Amino acid sequence: MAGIDKTYLDSYDDYLEIIKWCKKTGTVVDDYGNKFNPLDFAWEIKKEEFKPGMILWNTPTWFDIYLIRYCDVDFIQERLREQYSEKFINEVLSRTSKYDVYERNGLGKHLRVNVLKKPNFKGYFNTWWWFEIETEINQDSWSYNEDTDEWVNEYEGKEWNTNVCTKYHGKLTMRKIMRILRKWDLPAGLKISIRGSYDGQEYLIETKK
Repeated sequence: MAGIDKTYLDSYDDYLEIIKWCKKTGTVVDDYGNKFNPLDFAWEIKKEEFKPGMILWNTPTWFDIYLIRYCDVDFIQERLREQYSEKFINEVLSRTSKYDVYERNGLGKHLRVNVLKKPNFKGYFNTWWWFEIETEINQDSWSYNEDTDEWVNEYEGKEWNTNVCTKYHGKLTMRKIMRILRKWDLPAGLKISIRGSYDGQEYLIETKK
């Protein structure tokens, strides 16, 4: 499964064709709730600068899914068939892919936790905290969207921009941690490490029902 992949250009006419499609499409909201403009992904290339093999764009999987479903530009579809299997493309078109059938099962305010580790250093000062959802073997990965303050499972098809949340600082109590985790609507079975700025400032928490 591609995470971020490049699309290359063979001709300037191909570039003009996809730019025309992007401008016609405008700002959209996809099937997973991402709001974006396809034109924002495209590199600006002037005709006098063009050389075959130049990069059109780097695209995340969620945008590729949108292209598979809605882009009628032939060379884009050809590139997507190089990136993804026929099985995956057919699943995307029939809306039976993992991205379409995934269920988050978030626990919200009913979330409980096991505290596997607590800090042994309690000086807080202006401590910043790094929240990270640890990924174990054969477990789905999670990433964080700084703009919406939410964690995204890899199969939710949503935009994200980092794998660590650094939004919170200052004194961090279990009560505050629970408010944060419940707001994120996390499911059971996740291990979350929370590290402060100083050695010994670390929580390890496991979510449960």
